[in-house]
Formats: sequence, C-alpha cells, structure tokens
Amino acid sequence: MRVLLEHKAIDKPKLQLLAPPVLLLCTELLGCDKVIKEAISCLEALEANKKKVQGVVKKQVAFIIRLFAQMIGDFGPLKMCPKLGYVGICIKYISDTDKAIREACYSALLELSGWMDITALLKSLEEPQRKELEKRRAEQGESKKEVKRRYRGEAVVEAGGATASAAVATVDLTTALETLDNFDDLEAVDISKKLPKGWCITEVLTMETWKPKQAHLKILSELLESTLRKKKLASCDLHHDMTDTIKRLVKTETNIPIVQEVAKCMGLLAKGLRKDYERPARALLPVVVGRMTDKSVWKQQVLIENLELLLWAVPFECFLEELKPFVASKSLFAKKEAMMILRRALDLPQVRLDCPDVSQRFFNTLAKTVLPNVDDTDNNMRQEAHKFLADLVKRNCSSPDVGSILDKVPPHRRSAFEEEWKKVAKDLPCPWGFAAAAEQEEKPKASATGRRPSPRGKVRDSDASSAAQSRPASPRREGPSRGDVPSPPAR
Repeated sequence: MRVLLEHKAIDKPKLQLLAPPVLLLCTELLGCDKVIKEAISCLEALEANKKKVQGVVKKQVAFIIRLFAQMIGDFGPLKMCPKLGYVGICIKYISDTDKAIREACYSALLELSGWMDITALLKSLEEPQRKELEKRRAEQGESKKEVKRRYRGEAVVEAGGATASAAVATVDLTTALETLDNFDDLEAVDISKKLPKGWCITEVLTMETWKPKQAHLKILSELLESTLRKKKLASCDLHHDMTDTIKRLVKTETNIPIVQEVAKCMGLLAKGLRKDYERPARALLPVVVGRMTDKSVWKQQVLIENLELLLWAVPFECFLEELKPFVASKSLFAKKEAMMILRRALDLPQVRLDCPDVSQRFFNTLAKTVLPNVDDTDNNMRQEAHKFLADLVKRNCSSPDVGSILDKVPPHRRSAFEEEWKKVAKDLPCPWGFAAAAEQEEKPKASATGRRPSPRGKVRDSDASSAAQSRPASPRREGPSRGDVPSPPAR
C-alpha cells in the first residue's frame, strides 16, 4: 500500500485508474483507520524528504487526498470518522498553490458535508476557502448518500433484514457523530508547573495514616479536574514518573478512599493526555482489572469509572484482551462484572471516537467470548450473557456470521435468548441460523401431532414403548412346545 501511495508515476493515467481500487480493497481488509494512518504517515515522509522533486510530491499529495474523498463516499463517515485526522490534512492543503491539491481538498470536504454537518470541524478554515466551499455545496445540492463498500465479513441483509440493518446503521451513525469533540483545539497545560513546590507523589508511600495520604493525592486530582474543564494536558516527564507509584497503590492499597483518589488521578491523566498516555495506561490496565475479584474496591465510583477512562488512552482491542480471562473466570462476580463492562464500553464516547465501528469489528470475538456463559449453571449469569449476546446481534443484523453464532446457543437456552431479544430489538424478527430456524419450524409441527421433538434426534422411551405396542406380534414357531419335549429314557 505504501509503495502505491509513494509511486513516482502516480500521475500517469493507467496508475490513476488501477491504484484506487487496489487501495480500497486494502481498506476493506485492514479498516479505514489503519489506511488513513498509513496515508498520513506517507504525507509526513514526503514533506520531510530533503531530496524531493516538488512536482512529483504535489501529484502524490493530490492523489492521497482524492483517495480520502473516495473512501468517504464508499465507506461513509461511520467508518471514515472525521477524528481520524484527514479533515486537518484537507484544511492544511486547501490553500495550496497547486490546483490539483486544492480541488482534491474541496472534493473531500464536499463529500463529507453530504453526510453530515461539518461546520464545527471547519473553525480553522480561512474565510476565502470557507466561502468557496459553501458556494460549491450550494451548487452541488442535496443527494441521498448510501454506503457502497463494507469491511470483509459484513453483508447486506436481504428482504426482511434490510429494515433492521438500516435502523442499526442509522443509530450507529448518529452515535458516532455525536462523539465528535474539540480536543485538538484545546489549550495544553503543563500541570507540573502548577503543583505546589516540592510536591511528589512518592511521599504517599512513606505516610502512615490514610488521611494525609488522601489529602496529598487530592492536590493532584483536584488540579487535574479543574484543568480538564476547559483545557487539556501537555505531555511531560511527570506523568510517566508517577506510573510506578500509581501502579503500586492501585495494586496493594486496601483503604477505599485512597484507592478511589489514586484511581481518579489515573483516569483523569488518561482523559487529559489521551494517546500520549498510552504507554503508562497499558501498564496500569492489567493492575486495575486484576482487582475485579475484590468486591470492597470494585465499585462504580472507586475503580470502574476510572477503568473506563483509561479507554481514552488504550485501544479497545487491548482492553478486550485483558477482560477475556475474567469473562471465563470461576468467580461469578468477576464474570458478570467483566461482561457488563464490555457491553457498556461499546457505547462509551472514548471508544466510539477511536473505533466508530467497534461493534462490527469485534463482533465475532465478543460473541465467542460470551457464548459459553449462556449455558452457565447460575441463572443471573445466563441472563447477563443472553442480554449481551442479544445486544451484539442487534448491532450486527447485516453480518453473515449472525446465523452461525446463534446456532451455537444450546437448544434448551434459545427461549431465554428470545426473551432478551424481544426486550432489545422490540418487533424485529430474531435472525436465527439454519439449525436453530429448523428447530423453530419443527416445534409447531410437533405440537400439532401431540409429540415433542426429542433433543439431538434421540427417541424418548415413551415413543419406543408405544411403537413396540403397535408393532404386530411375530408368528409362533412350529413344532413341539417346551412341555411336549419327551424326557430322556430312564436307565
């Protein structure tokens, strides 16, 4: 993919014709976020190249931005989320001296404006370019937009399922667009300069009573909270230096107010630094999740909400891998909490910003993780698993994997799934797979004949006995009876 983007003959008609379909196929396999990241990295490399030929570079830049426009038109803004960074690239190059680059930028922004209102995203756009964009938008008029391409594994549901798929897509698009924020435009603040002189988090480890510890940590948490109301945090060495102390306190501290305060500092650092805090967040995540079995500290306002704030810095994939073992844990409490956190995380703004199609991309992984619990011995566990699975299926009605996944629900648990499905999906029909659908069709036939279908095709004892009674008796063998057999002669 990088070779195509940087190809020196990218302006040739043949390559202009053949390269975009190849790159769009790569997008179907890899996802929009990875392709955009690679394209932006390619642009940065082109600009940094000291031996660059100006004319060739201009053509390569124009080609990459035109690719953005095609990806928006084919995949829609649900997958081509504006927060991926391509809007800033278009705004940067829209005033370039090269006409091809300017036209590519206008086409990308016009394509995006056809899907959604982008006024808030164009605050930094200069007035002449803003007027030109509005003029072109008025000339273009309004047209109905539809997604033309999908990731591999997604499909359009025919007939009855089409309405459900459209409804889910509309909800997901609305949710994804609501998560847009202005984090990049906020002023960055270095909190190390605002802390009291001599303040150091390691002092907590030497304090003996809990009240001084709480007061010391509160200085940091209150400063972070007040700063993040209108600003963001600037990355500095202090944030990384605090990681070991925070990790130690979260892991070993038993006093609830102390755990709450240090977890709050951790969550606010992740929210204020986002991807700049990814490395410390990855180190802290398993430690926080590891305390899930401790009911005294595993509470919403102590650890749970601060664990969710780590998702501002950590990708959902990493979060899911850490929680998988707890979904299969022997502890019923940890198992149920892990499923509830994963289900709630799908709708968190921090997850939707980083991965707008999280429900679709991780559908198979999440479903396979939850499926064993639908046949758990505990009733509450089964109910939570059915609720999670029904929610996942509703979000992925258009996926061809829905039927095969629902076929794995044990037959004696399908009625429980149907109950949860009715609560989640209301009037939508349940998209059973072939095996489950055949069983559902067999039920009315069996009730009409007064005979229940036996599980796994086995014949019940009552059926065998009735069949034996209706079978005609075998004919009696000819010859002398047992009593007619002569006795041996006496000696």
